[in-house]
Amino acid sequence: MSLGSRDASKAIARAERAVLAIRQVEQTYMDAAAEGQTELPSDDLASALDAFAELEALTAIHLETEDVARAAVCGSVRLAAVGRSIGKLDLVRRVNGLLARLAQQPSPDAVTRRAFAEASNDLMLAEADADQLDAAIETYFGIAALSDTYPTDSDLTGARAKAAANLIALTLEAGRDKVADLVMRELEALCRTFPAEKLVALQMARGRFNRLAWTARTGSPDAAIAELETLFESALRSPADVDMLDITSDAAFVLVTRLGTRQHHKAARKGFDVLSKLAALPAAGDPIMGRLAEAAFNLITDLCENDRRDEAQLIYDDLAGLSVAEDDNAKIRLAQAKGAANLAMTHEAVGDVVAAELLTADLRALVHAHPDDMAIFEIAALVDQTN
Repeated sequence: MSLGSRDASKAIARAERAVLAIRQVEQTYMDAAAEGQTELPSDDLASALDAFAELEALTAIHLETEDVARAAVCGSVRLAAVGRSIGKLDLVRRVNGLLARLAQQPSPDAVTRRAFAEASNDLMLAEADADQLDAAIETYFGIAALSDTYPTDSDLTGARAKAAANLIALTLEAGRDKVADLVMRELEALCRTFPAEKLVALQMARGRFNRLAWTARTGSPDAAIAELETLFESALRSPADVDMLDITSDAAFVLVTRLGTRQHHKAARKGFDVLSKLAALPAAGDPIMGRLAEAAFNLITDLCENDRRDEAQLIYDDLAGLSVAEDDNAKIRLAQAKGAANLAMTHEAVGDVVAAELLTADLRALVHAHPDDMAIFEIAALVDQTN
């Protein structure tokens, strides 16, 4: 064995021992966290820092030794997770610095690049949580720069798209609309460049969801509807893609709930119609059906509060039909019961006794069909007492 080979072997062994030390500290923290402790004993933290310093030193000398680099990535990812958990942002940044150096060497492997991107995404979220949004934005553009350097690395592109979707939410919440718009344009460009990459398409959908959620809460109802329609078109292009359907149905639910609360009932009805169409697709499952039922109840409540009983009755009729079709679904059954109760009491309050009695009869029928469902029984009993 040559001198260089012996040096490399020793470096690999030292790197592996350092990773083992970090893993032991990680386990110590996990055990402490399981018992409700949020701090890491100072001796353990010092041990982890010494081990990481060893990895920093070894990679400075043996950067091109694959096993050393791989060990450094493993140790860094583990220590970054501990650092985030205990709120040591400086430690997380230091770890990310090593990952950046490893990822930016002349020929890093794809795993190293992906590890850097994922760790940077986590760092970005931690920085934003610590009210350091400018630092978070800079961290994102570090991911973007590496992605631009390796444009054919689809895993790296997916990690970048994930970070972009997260940053859109963070910047909109902070009123940084221009940054959010810039990042959204980057996401759109990624989708055009990688039209067949499912992960990129899903992160694009998450980005739109984040913008829709913010807009539905504070912005233009028309803009929120436009975002939902774009998502719906994407879902229809891939009707068997359960993840895309899930994101789109969640967006529709958020839109119905938030715009209904803001009394933009016409726009909320459009969102409900989109959610109904999604629920009718063959790939739609219980989560989407449940969102449709909850959205119906929320919309009925908002319409009742604004004396729009006729519109609320139409939504209730849809909900009752869904409940009949999905008779075994307790969540849908509960939404129908709550909707019937709200609408019945609204009719009763304005003296429409006949309409109120029809809804009360629906409640009694639900109780009769499901005598063991105590939630339904309690709602029916409350309406009977009110009447």
